[in-house]
Amino acid sequence: MTRTRLRIVLVVAGIVPALVALLFAVKVVAMLSHDRDGRSQFDDADYLGAADEFSANGSVNWFEPWISAFDEGAALHADGALEGALERYATALEDVPVEEECTVRINIALAEETLGDTALEAGDADEATGWWQAGIDALAEGDCPTDSGRGPDQTEDAAAVDQRLRDKLQQQQQQEQQ
Repeated sequence: MTRTRLRIVLVVAGIVPALVALLFAVKVVAMLSHDRDGRSQFDDADYLGAADEFSANGSVNWFEPWISAFDEGAALHADGALEGALERYATALEDVPVEEECTVRINIALAEETLGDTALEAGDADEATGWWQAGIDALAEGDCPTDSGRGPDQTEDAAAVDQRLRDKLQQQQQQEQQ
């Protein structure tokens, strides 16, 4: 092989890793941009705009795909689109690391609590109890009220939500008996 040919081969071989590194850098910048814009819109109470920004990260965050679904669910939750939020939280649960599972499950339980409260206000006690029980079940599936993955503060938060849901169920049962 001649020197000129060897140089060409080495230059071409060096271009491939450089392009891969460049594409990776562009991906990271895009992710950070969507995340920053989503959090800014969330802080400004533009929850649908935030949900769109967080959703855009779903296609680029290959390492932690649960985060975009969770953040999008949180934005929909804040906007009052609770059933859409529950769908996104369910997607987040598919890939969530064990130590973050209760973070997602607590939000699921809170959304289900709100749906139950709304059903009760509309006069549908059976639907309300169904939603509240679903919230209790979501927390129990991850053992969140007794041992969450992020320590005692989160465990206490999960236990408080669980207890509040149980209290609502108990109150509703007492009212039905009267």
